[in-house]
Amino acid sequence: MDAMGILPEFNGTVVHDFWKPYFKYSCDHSLCNSHLTRELTGIYENYSQPWSNDMKDLLLEIKSCCG
Repeated sequence: MDAMGILPEFNGTVVHDFWKPYFKYSCDHSLCNSHLTRELTGIYENYSQPWSNDMKDLLLEIKSCCG
């Protein structure tokens, strides 16, 4: 990523899948909602954590309200 010279100089908001190496850059970060919903589904299915399903439902409800 450094060799491409994009992220080291980027000053905006990077939307990504929360891959840890992205966080070393000093730009603003926003996490991709598609990745978040997949992660929350995986937590619910693999670890039986009901909060994760509730959070996924909330994110989808918010999305439906905002267009």
